[in-house]
Amino acid sequence: MLYFPSLKYLHLHENNLLQLPPHIGYQKNLETLDISDNKNLKQLPKELGNLKIYKRLQSLRKDNLILDGIDKEASLPVVLNILRSIGTKCDYNRRFKLALVGYQGRGKTTLLKTLQSKSINDILSTEGIDINKWELIKPDDKSQKIEFEAWDFAGQQDYYPTHHCFLSPRSVYLLVFRACDRQKGISELDGWLKSLEMMAPGCPVLLVGTHIDEIEQESLQNLAQEILQKYHPDKGPFPMIADICFITCKPGLIASNKEQVKSLKNAIFEVASHLHVGSTSNQVTYKPKFSDKHANAFINQKVPVIYQDLEKRIVSTAKDMKRNNQPPFVNFQTMWDKIGSELFKDKDLLQDGLEYLHHLGLVLNFETTRLRDIYFLDPQWLSKSMAILIRDHHIHPSPEIQEKPTLKQSEKEENSNKAFLLKLLDTGIVNAGELKSFLHNKNQQLCDWIDTYVELLERFEVVLRIDNDQILVPSFLPDRHIYT
Repeated sequence: MLYFPSLKYLHLHENNLLQLPPHIGYQKNLETLDISDNKNLKQLPKELGNLKIYKRLQSLRKDNLILDGIDKEASLPVVLNILRSIGTKCDYNRRFKLALVGYQGRGKTTLLKTLQSKSINDILSTEGIDINKWELIKPDDKSQKIEFEAWDFAGQQDYYPTHHCFLSPRSVYLLVFRACDRQKGISELDGWLKSLEMMAPGCPVLLVGTHIDEIEQESLQNLAQEILQKYHPDKGPFPMIADICFITCKPGLIASNKEQVKSLKNAIFEVASHLHVGSTSNQVTYKPKFSDKHANAFINQKVPVIYQDLEKRIVSTAKDMKRNNQPPFVNFQTMWDKIGSELFKDKDLLQDGLEYLHHLGLVLNFETTRLRDIYFLDPQWLSKSMAILIRDHHIHPSPEIQEKPTLKQSEKEENSNKAFLLKLLDTGIVNAGELKSFLHNKNQQLCDWIDTYVELLERFEVVLRIDNDQILVPSFLPDRHIYT
């Protein structure tokens, strides 16, 4: 094999090539490859798929080529994925992440349960994030279905910093607001839309106006027009609004509003089926005018079936770790030793599988931080763990803080917890030792990874480290000024 470490640009257009040498796939620093106008070139070597691993290739020109198994309009990531999957049993991607966001009390949880045909009685406000599966059968075509990992985000302000951990591309976003709030409801969309465009650029947003039983039909039409004009992408850093749907989820009114539910389900299905792979692996584009049969549509991408086995083993491993009082996260080497080595022939294939599960929200990895080598196997556990320090105990005390001491919790530990919380409520500042003691009393799993825990909270500005010992928790800052 020939390897040229300095090779960045390789132009092979119009060379009457019959085939490409496999060693091109091992040029780790290759950024541009042009194979256009080689009309006798019918196949690409599967080794070319290795260029996905190195994450350096930015451009693949293949003008005027007819390649076996590769559509002429296929983008670079799609081509590399096809080549990587050669010789592997694959199936079409029919899974997406669905995220419901919006302020507290807008009806996100009620909306999701309505879509899932579940009971909407006695619904409590979401704390952190609730995650569950939802299979959507297209109302207008029962033969088509999509499986969603549905994320219901808490709407309380104190949770906003943690939301950034979990917003990602390759998702369908439902931004829920109260239509009956009229101008106030329109104004509150601004921050959410900007945040989604920043954290998940290219993703379309489906707006859902709730409580429509409290507003006239004509007003809804005017409301939709005003929203589309105010939040057009040309007028600011806003994502594309794919559609605006209006619905009421009040008990007793659901039966008379089945058409609203059906319309929303169709809209969600249409948005998901028109999400396209962008020019890079992490980029998403929404192309409603393109056919859902397009080569770059996510719904037409094939993924290795073995990823399902990887997911099952990760879920099982996470359960075992929590059962043994261990935090459900591992570094990549441990992932390989425990799971990957039995499923994949090399670590790069495991990396591909983890990336796929990450985009679905089934495994979390923050590669832009110092935590890039850590994989969180249970996102819901991570969300609840992060929420321990940010709940607003003035308004909505958490069950953990209200609970009575158990046989395992001594009176001394209970008093220590109370003292810790009282200090937080008074100044918003604690030292690392106090935090570690609190976590030991509340959750020994957290205590065992205190440094990683604080680093993660720091990364998303849930806490701010004042110095090596003192930690500020902004959500606990008192309303009054403190002078020292």
